[in-house]
Amino acid sequence: MKVSQTRWMSIGQYVSSSHKFKTIFLLLIFLAIYAVLAAGGNGGEYQASIIDSALTILSFNIFNIIFFALLWKNTVDVCTLMNTKFDFIIMRLQSRKKYILFVLKYVLLMNILFMVLFAILYLSINLFIPSKNFMIADYEFYGISNMQYFPFFLFRYVSISLLLSVIFALLYLNFKKKSIWMILLVIAGFLVFPIQFSVHSTFSLFLWTYFCPIAYESFYREVLYSILYLLVLLAITFGLGFYSCRNKRMDIA
Repeated sequence: MKVSQTRWMSIGQYVSSSHKFKTIFLLLIFLAIYAVLAAGGNGGEYQASIIDSALTILSFNIFNIIFFALLWKNTVDVCTLMNTKFDFIIMRLQSRKKYILFVLKYVLLMNILFMVLFAILYLSINLFIPSKNFMIADYEFYGISNMQYFPFFLFRYVSISLLLSVIFALLYLNFKKKSIWMILLVIAGFLVFPIQFSVHSTFSLFLWTYFCPIAYESFYREVLYSILYLLVLLAITFGLGFYSCRNKRMDIA
């Protein structure tokens, strides 16, 4: 069964107006305030540039721990709502594959909304600070400006986050509460992974490498390694999706 565009939007509106998502939104407000305060200084020096502040906070381990904890909660909330509130639709789906795609569609929709809301909150708070600006400066030794580096960093950050949310969702659909071990592993990694600036020369499979202040020998090398890592996550996602479609032990409402 194909869900019509009107029904697709109505379901999205229902999920976004749910009590659980309102709780997520409230927590996002506090996270945005924390992000502005935590990124206000770098090494004891005030950062007037909103771009540099954003790069700092998105590379800060405590922020990422909270961010991914909320992302995982939002993912689980969506999966739960799909099974409890829209079981009448799920029952009409003709295959396990369609059920999985149905759930993942809303996981991606709500997590994109999650990120957009945070970005709006973070930017809005910064714009209320008179001394904040969009000053353009050189980024490290790459020979490019922070304004050029930031779109790349943000694209990688969002892409990896969304792929991780899909992986979280697939693990939750297959293993329910046992899937919490993945988010605990991610959080533990942020706690132990070094946050000081460093220069790498090799490709890393460690997730946390791409959320820390790490540079490479050149910007081209960082772009190449980032693409390779996204391909690795895509392979994991498709592999887990293939397993999910054939897992007869998966509970479907």
